[in-house]
Amino acid sequence: VLELGRSMAQKLKRDESLLVGITAVAFMTVQQAGIAAFKAAPGTIGIDGKHAKKSPEQILRERAKDDSQGLLGFLRTVNKQWTVTFDENDSAAKYRLSESQDLAWGAASDHSRDWRAIDPRRGEGPIPVECRSAACGTCWVGVLGGAAKLADVGAREGKKIKEFGYIDTAEPKPLIRLACQAQAYGAVSVVIPPWNGQFGKLRSLKEKENAPIVQPNEQMESDRAISEPIN
Repeated sequence: VLELGRSMAQKLKRDESLLVGITAVAFMTVQQAGIAAFKAAPGTIGIDGKHAKKSPEQILRERAKDDSQGLLGFLRTVNKQWTVTFDENDSAAKYRLSESQDLAWGAASDHSRDWRAIDPRRGEGPIPVECRSAACGTCWVGVLGGAAKLADVGAREGKKIKEFGYIDTAEPKPLIRLACQAQAYGAVSVVIPPWNGQFGKLRSLKEKENAPIVQPNEQMESDRAISEPIN
């Protein structure tokens, strides 16, 4: 990754760290999607000309901006409103949420499109969600900007996000979050992975497959032992 990233940076006369990051993402995409699917992809760039012209510094500045709360915004507390951007290549891909709302809860109030028609996983707004209790892993998102404006990872989110295999870190504000647990205290920009909603189901299936088989006579003995009074 480092060798190829550095080589391309020199060839294109671009920042080395940027090209190394892009190369790492490309290699991980190949690993996850498979080389056959990667070769079969049309190879078109999904970024329009307007966004492609922006420099990395300009993009970072835009991600760091917070919503204006008006002339007397400093008097607002819980009724502050923040913007969540979930596709930086689509100027309409935004929704609003209130101070301390989690990302999934805020997304559920966005009725601007027929989300289920766009993606059957999106039953309530643009972010796929099933359980709202960090049990399924459906709502995982990547945080492009504003990670510091999200509440620290709680014990349950930290535990489950590792179990699902999304990220293994002790950072209080990592770049991968479960949207149903991440409360916002400012404007944020996220990316919604196209394959979310699978890890939780796969893990549940694996747990059922690996569960020990209890024979009827063993179950009866166990039940009898529990029901017998202790002398």
